[in-house]
Amino acid sequence: MKRLFWPLAVLGDAGNPLRHRIDHNSVIRDDLLPRDAQIGVLPVVFGYKRVCESFPFSASCTQRAWRRPELIAANPGLPVAWHGDEPWVGTGNPLLDMLSQTTRYSLADDGTLCAPPDYLASRTLPVETVLKMMTINAAYALDRDTEVGSLTAGKCADLIVISADPTAVDPLQIKDTQVETTMVGGKEEYCASGAEALCPAGGAVSDATPGPAGSSPHARASQSQPGLGPERAIDGVTDDSG
Repeated sequence: MKRLFWPLAVLGDAGNPLRHRIDHNSVIRDDLLPRDAQIGVLPVVFGYKRVCESFPFSASCTQRAWRRPELIAANPGLPVAWHGDEPWVGTGNPLLDMLSQTTRYSLADDGTLCAPPDYLASRTLPVETVLKMMTINAAYALDRDTEVGSLTAGKCADLIVISADPTAVDPLQIKDTQVETTMVGGKEEYCASGAEALCPAGGAVSDATPGPAGSSPHARASQSQPGLGPERAIDGVTDDSG
């Protein structure tokens, strides 16, 4: 009932200018699958599904759970987005969330792949769809699609360079993809060893926050640069000399 009527009461006939949304969407009845588009509310789905541990579900739940392909098909034109649920459930690694959504496999603590149960195995999404869910659609759900979410002139240069094209590899190989460089606000914040040729500053990153011993540095949160586009913020240069 809450899922059906609460957004309707909030939105009325005014559309959804504030980008009201419903998160998780893990178990959905048949009659509610197309309801998001009818109301105009944004569905934001929980991306990661643990399959290495057994969680008992009733038959009715397994029939209604993790129906991402059906949810997207039932709401054409509506930007369905992704969210994590760390630290309780999830990996903190968006690439492993992508692995989960495209294959329904997950990674065990020892690095082995765990296969999904039968009811879940067919509820996968194409990599191209998941990329949109995790980038421009997520930015839209946050009402920040004019700032981030795509590589577009005038948007913030918040981006990563990764070691493989997810659309060109076997989806099961997504787990092996590494982040090679991270830029926040146009400034290089992380450069992996061996990837210096891809890093605008040549890997000379000195002000990233150190992570735990033996780990890569953590990129800092994005910093706004009002009135300055990403083309003037490479490596943090924001004056006319940049």
